[in-house]
Amino acid sequence: MGPKELSQLIEKEVSQEEKLTSSEVSIFLCRYDGVVLYSSSPAQKYGRDESSIGALIGGVWQAADSLANFLGSHGDREFRFSFDTTDTGVYVLKINVGKETYYLGTLFNAELNPGLLKSKVRSLVARVEKVIEEAGSNENLENKNEMLFEDITDDEIDDMFSTVGI
Repeated sequence: MGPKELSQLIEKEVSQEEKLTSSEVSIFLCRYDGVVLYSSSPAQKYGRDESSIGALIGGVWQAADSLANFLGSHGDREFRFSFDTTDTGVYVLKINVGKETYYLGTLFNAELNPGLLKSKVRSLVARVEKVIEEAGSNENLENKNEMLFEDITDDEIDDMFSTVGI
């Protein structure tokens, strides 16, 4: 699954979750390098452009990850970044797609129940990862069934190797 398909999937999943479509909640999908692939609301409402917000989301995750390395090996634990007050904050989760790393950043303001919002974001990421996993296993099945030279004749094989003298 590529970045375009991932951002479309995030957009679809966000639109189906009422809690995530509030005017006080913004969702940003960023690559590891901070490039924003999707945002649910314009970044200008925060007085910044998307590239600034994406760079900050990517940077804050990487900084927190470096600090967590002081604690030893992460193992299979899944970290999340949360910086908030009782009603305003930033919440970031990591999404792995193959060897690529993405961050789903959530900015919220005047939120009555931040815990519920965070739960909805975790649920969103779990649904997205499930779709990615299913898509990956379907691709593997399709690739196993493909033959490199499915419709090649013996004469075509002979012609291929006759130029090299075999």
